[in-house]
Amino acid sequence: MSAAVPSPIAEPIAEAKPAAPRPPWRERLARGLRFARDTFPLTPAGCLLLGGALWALLGPGLGQHDLVLLILGVLGVLVTALSAVLVGVAALLARSGLPQDPVTRETEAGRWTTTGFSAPSLWFLPMVGLTWRWDEPAGEVEVNREGGRLIERVRLTRRGEWPEVRRAFEVEDAFGLASIRFFHVERGAMRALPNTGRLRDVQVVQGLAGGDDREHPLGPAAGDLMDIRRYGPGDPLRFVLWKLYAKSGQLLVRTPERAIAPIKRTVAYLVVGQDDEAAAGAARVAVGLAARSADWAFGADGCHEVARDHGKAEQAILSSGKARPEDGAADLSRFLDAASFGAGGRALVFVPGVPGPWMRKVVEATAGRFTELEFAVCVDGLKPPKARSWLSRALLSEGDDAQKGIDTAALVEVVSTLTRARARVTVLDREGGVVVPSDQLYRLKGAAP
Repeated sequence: MSAAVPSPIAEPIAEAKPAAPRPPWRERLARGLRFARDTFPLTPAGCLLLGGALWALLGPGLGQHDLVLLILGVLGVLVTALSAVLVGVAALLARSGLPQDPVTRETEAGRWTTTGFSAPSLWFLPMVGLTWRWDEPAGEVEVNREGGRLIERVRLTRRGEWPEVRRAFEVEDAFGLASIRFFHVERGAMRALPNTGRLRDVQVVQGLAGGDDREHPLGPAAGDLMDIRRYGPGDPLRFVLWKLYAKSGQLLVRTPERAIAPIKRTVAYLVVGQDDEAAAGAARVAVGLAARSADWAFGADGCHEVARDHGKAEQAILSSGKARPEDGAADLSRFLDAASFGAGGRALVFVPGVPGPWMRKVVEATAGRFTELEFAVCVDGLKPPKARSWLSRALLSEGDDAQKGIDTAALVEVVSTLTRARARVTVLDREGGVVVPSDQLYRLKGAAP
């Protein structure tokens, strides 16, 4: 009997050797060079001007009594020295005028927000400007002048929570001859919740929201006696509206409303992947609706706890912002083992509209676990990319196209893969605030029915 050949899949994967740490002296040298670069006031242009001015002053100016070069040398030295002094004074004043008290700030990812942080405008110093950017977390910054202060507006691109905000400031003169950079760390929590867009007015998930108040024409006749219809053979006489019959002569009876009974045992999960901010926003809406119902559980990639209340579920959504896209759905199977209510329960999984390694993991983790399984594929804008002419492609970059739309082929691939898992698939458009069943995607240009 021949020996069995081991499967290459079953073989242990050799762990990559970690990179050797840098020697301590190199780290200290790098920090010293960065500190010298940031605090040395002259820029390369300023050093070049100062060197040329000194050469003109000490060489031909004084040595050969060239009055033109002498005057140019003196002016060059004075301008460079004045720029360095002004920038140095401005940096000291700006740093001393920054707030030092810890502050807790909250915003929504993808939306411009006035944070309340401000810095001195330095209006009394000529030819000097103050700018800054966010070093951690990363975000776009706009600065507006109001009175004697510079007011900050920021837009973060990713949800998450950080214990502090690190800003990089730069003071520079108008000629670019002198510049000083320094960092300021603002203590206090910074929370960036996912933007819900126009999904606030949409019933994202009925199972988490619960309730019998939404009538459904195909639902069973269950609930309170809210509907009225004409009397028919076999209707109980105790449901007849006798007072209305005495006034109008029409024999009407009360009937139960046709409504879908709420599913109170539901688990929901947020899968991390490329362009998953729309999925995080939809999950945030669902968590807000779930706060009014009972027996539900929520989980997300990057969070190892099962959330059963609104606060912990929102924290799980924030923690998912630090998970890597390639690790999407890595914790889904473990979460379902810990939070599932059994085979009779219902599961809702929020996924991005871009394919990734998470698709195979999701299908394998949810196979045969639930009698009702639904995938919410979340996108921003249910429209294909707008075709651009050769002139617009030549003059504008990709980022200048405001009507970029979505990748229809990628969305159809995601929906097709999840549909084969014998689950209900719904597409949620965060930008438009609409819910589209998967069988209606043919309306998109270029999408197959």
